[in-house]
Amino acid sequence: MGFHKMGNFVQRYVRMLTHQPTTLLFTQLLDLLPDGVVCYDAIRDQAGSIVDFRLTYFNEQFRTIAPPPYQLEVGVRMMADNPGQVDILAPIVSQYALVVDRDEVADYAFYDPNLDAYLALRVKKLGDGVLVTIRNVTEQQEQARLLNQLLDTSPTCIVSYKAQRDQYGQIVDFRLISLNQKALDTAKLDQTQVQTSTLLQLYPDQWTLFEQLTKVVQMGQAINVDVLIPSFGGWHNVSIAPSGPDEAVAVFVDITEKKAAALEAERRKNELDKVLNSSITGMLMCQAVTDETGGIVDFQVVFYNQSALAITGYTAEQVMSLRLSELDPAGATGGMYEGYLHVLSTGEPLRVEYFFEPNQRWLEVSVVRFTDEQVIVSFLDISILKETQLREQAQALRFSTILDGSPEGVITFESMYDDLGNLINLRYVQCNRAAHQLAQLPNDVIGRTLLDVYSGDESQRLLVIASQVMTSGESTTVDVHYAVGGFDKWYSLSVARLDDGVVCTFLDITQSRQASHLIEAKNRQLDSILNTSLNGTIVFQAIRDEQGDIVDFWFELFNQTAREDIMARTGKDIAGSTLLTIYPDSRQTGVFDEYSQVINTGQPLRLERHLPDYNTWYAVSITKLDDGCVVTFTDISQSKQAALVIKEAAAKLQGIIDMSQTGIFLFSPVRDESGRVVDFRFKTANRTLADYVGQKSDILQGDLGSRWFPAYKTNGLFDRYLRTYETGESIRFDFYYKADGIDSWLDIAATRLGDDVLVTFADFTPLKRLQQQLELSVQELKRSNANLEQFAYVASHDLQEPLRKVITFGDVLQSQYAGQLSESGADIVRRMQSAAQRMQTLIRDLLAYSRVANKRDTFREVNLNQVISEVVSDLDTTIHSKKAVLQVGSLPTIQGDELQLRQLFQNLLSNALKFSKPDVQPLITISSRLVAAQEIDQLTVATSQKFAEITVADNGIGFEQAYAERIFQLFQRLHTRSNYSGTGIGLSIVEKVVENHRGIIRAEGRLGQGASFVILFPTENG
Repeated sequence: MGFHKMGNFVQRYVRMLTHQPTTLLFTQLLDLLPDGVVCYDAIRDQAGSIVDFRLTYFNEQFRTIAPPPYQLEVGVRMMADNPGQVDILAPIVSQYALVVDRDEVADYAFYDPNLDAYLALRVKKLGDGVLVTIRNVTEQQEQARLLNQLLDTSPTCIVSYKAQRDQYGQIVDFRLISLNQKALDTAKLDQTQVQTSTLLQLYPDQWTLFEQLTKVVQMGQAINVDVLIPSFGGWHNVSIAPSGPDEAVAVFVDITEKKAAALEAERRKNELDKVLNSSITGMLMCQAVTDETGGIVDFQVVFYNQSALAITGYTAEQVMSLRLSELDPAGATGGMYEGYLHVLSTGEPLRVEYFFEPNQRWLEVSVVRFTDEQVIVSFLDISILKETQLREQAQALRFSTILDGSPEGVITFESMYDDLGNLINLRYVQCNRAAHQLAQLPNDVIGRTLLDVYSGDESQRLLVIASQVMTSGESTTVDVHYAVGGFDKWYSLSVARLDDGVVCTFLDITQSRQASHLIEAKNRQLDSILNTSLNGTIVFQAIRDEQGDIVDFWFELFNQTAREDIMARTGKDIAGSTLLTIYPDSRQTGVFDEYSQVINTGQPLRLERHLPDYNTWYAVSITKLDDGCVVTFTDISQSKQAALVIKEAAAKLQGIIDMSQTGIFLFSPVRDESGRVVDFRFKTANRTLADYVGQKSDILQGDLGSRWFPAYKTNGLFDRYLRTYETGESIRFDFYYKADGIDSWLDIAATRLGDDVLVTFADFTPLKRLQQQLELSVQELKRSNANLEQFAYVASHDLQEPLRKVITFGDVLQSQYAGQLSESGADIVRRMQSAAQRMQTLIRDLLAYSRVANKRDTFREVNLNQVISEVVSDLDTTIHSKKAVLQVGSLPTIQGDELQLRQLFQNLLSNALKFSKPDVQPLITISSRLVAAQEIDQLTVATSQKFAEITVADNGIGFEQAYAERIFQLFQRLHTRSNYSGTGIGLSIVEKVVENHRGIIRAEGRLGQGASFVILFPTENG
């Protein structure tokens, strides 16, 4: 039975002892329990405060656990009757009093020097006293001693907590179970405070830590957070993991210095970003990406400014996570990628105008080499100028738990000595997950030696440190640089003695080491980026008088572009000079006041400035920087001049699209407060669209789409336009718009154009109506054909029986009653027999046609050479009687139905023999060739499709070409029965077989000269 469950069991039975007559039985039962059980009643003073406890019951096991010098008699007071043990018993009495006052369960352990034992107590309120179950846990405590000793050597704070809940089961505080020595020293606590206090009692301001502990206990999952803990001396990285029911363990790593270094690096980065982000020129720093051979295969962005995001349309996450080939696929396969390589290899700068396809913008790009593996790319959006030029061509385009939860590596080593007692090696005994990751240890490291795993200088240095620690017994902490095989890290290493070995704890401090290097690199980047920018950039420092008023500005920092531009216009060098020296009229022009306003208010200022004397326009950005300002300016004269051209072009474009019979409009997105697109606004619309709502096109411009076409928000059109806007995917679809007074079928196309959606549509309602009528007609025709085929099949079968009887009775008349019939009667019987046989032949042919029309078996490969051979064999008698000559060429193998193909060729050869000229020896030729689709007029198929052309030609009586289509119709004959027998179904069957094989057949006749039948079979059937 568990310790906690046993306490509940004992409590129930102690209550029974006070209310049941079977006292002896329960007493014996309690004496059998493995734990000590004891009950105390509270002793209170006149004010009602608990000052002592009186013993009211104990079992035999308790007598064994607590022998003399303690008095064990019912009625004995804990402290008053044990005056020599007050130091030991006073904290216990205080703990019991807390349980009674708070009506809660308490679990704790303490060391009793009288018993030389560790006792674990579970205390629960019972009336106005307590029920205590006690267990001797000395053996468990001894087992935990080594772990505590290990934890006490850690340079991090490790604390175990247990949740305290209120009567509703809500966590209201955490009791401190245990702290390692580092935690006790840092928090300045002793064991008594740990046992009697809670987290919020000791640190009322630590609500953040309380919330994180609550989250771990409730969710049962470990977390890692950075928390500011003033009582622990600053910022700490805290790893918290569940360690039992309502329990958690926390590992605190001091990261105050690392945090300070990170904040300083962030401050310098923010200063750099502030300068760069004030520029209207996009800037990127790109790092070369190499393959295993060292060849450059791509570039990765490692720095950007805000203008780069604004110009390219990408988010910061996309720019930093995607490679250049993904950001600009066209540039990766074209000249820009080669340009980057050329700049890197030669050091020669590159300047070019470039069309950036992802967001359809023209950019003026400058590329310079920064390092052997980095280039700096600066670019300016010149789309307006370029679009003006393009519109002239086309106007419409746009450890266990503790160790493994710790972020620091922990390794326990066993010492190995030579015969002289010198430390010669260390054997791995234990290491946590962080140690494996930080030191890149192999999975089978446990049991191996240090020199076996690492044979370099680092292992020898660790042996020297371990030897010093083992000799002196004092722990030590050093910074270690570990650089092997491309692995370059700095660690803070702490080594302490542990029995006959050492424990090493280490933490990755690479970031703090690199922080100072990063700041220096950022400063170098700033200087390089400023001097490669297409914009002029100047940092002014305010000059103030004794009253603190600004009286002038120093040119503190400037790039080459700004220096050369001002030199060209004023003839003065700004180096070491002031604003009023270079521009004495700055107060009159308002420039001086603009700079002062930005510095005094902190509000940035963007404006356009015109210099009439030079007929030049500049875009100017002014941003505060410390007690000065950053001024960037760009020559936008070409853009200004292009604006007039664009305005005129826009008017021409509107006129053109208004003349179009196709509906055209440009939608701009409308967003709600959360940034979600909820509608579109007409940016441009032509007259064709406006006619649908009876308005002029300029009335629609600027209005919401839902105002004039409310149904488009619910009928699916809005969702399709939104998908095109969000994904950039062009779509084209047919749509039936029946709402808002409109009943039309529309062919709609939508494509994203910049931040807009361009939509064009054509009304094909009359064509759709005709299509629907044709589809109904086709369905009726199919139904009629199916009925006719079914009728022919049934009728053929039903007519067979009476015909057989007619023929049978005719045969009886001729064989048995021929002598009784007159010549006229015998002739009538012969005529009847002939008519019945013709009818029987007609029915068989009709049945064969029906079977061909309804049969749709799966095709397989059929060798036409074998089919013709079998047909010739079947017609052998007729061929010999006619003395016919057959010339058969090599025929292909096609996909088809072998029985149908045999029937086809048997009908064609039978006709060729039947319709031969009586005075001419029949000559029948069968040939084939492979033809391409483009050679065939009757089909519209893919040009890659091939056909097998089979030609069956004879030198018979032929026919007039005017009957070339009629001969394939059912029951159609060109000759009388007296001249040629037949039913007129044979060629209909031929045509149906060809149709079943998705082929084409045509007949070519020459009266008196012969006939040819040309059949086209596809080489593959879809």
